[in-house]
Amino acid sequence: MYLISAHLSVIASLIILRILGGFEKDEFTTIIGIVTPMFAGFTTSVIMFFINDRYNVAVNPNINISVAFRFLSYLFPTLFTISILTAVWLQGYKKAFTDFEDFKQFVLVMESLFAAYSGYFVYTLFDKKTPEVQGQKTPELQNGNG
Repeated sequence: MYLISAHLSVIASLIILRILGGFEKDEFTTIIGIVTPMFAGFTTSVIMFFINDRYNVAVNPNINISVAFRFLSYLFPTLFTISILTAVWLQGYKKAFTDFEDFKQFVLVMESLFAAYSGYFVYTLFDKKTPEVQGQKTPELQNGNG
């Protein structure tokens, strides 16, 4: 939910800046056209996971992930979101980029970097691994039922 909220904050910032006059109509439609599909792909994956897993409400405390994995799974999306939000607000106030084209190129580069991140992490965030795969026994095997 953290990443979905972060994505929605970028889109909300774009809308707010459009209302405040930070983006012209053609600039707004261009940047929304770039940002929305980028976030939609990720958000759709997350929502599909929750829909497909809607009956599985049990949390298995025996499945642990490493601190490094947990840290990296938050670090890259946070840095990505901060850099996109910063760029959006700086462009909205015409403070950082020489023109809209520079801003657009920056967002496209960031989108490419996020796509590379997503390819490595998104699937693993929602992949269903059993404890046995991770070297631990499932409750059924521990009870002798498996």
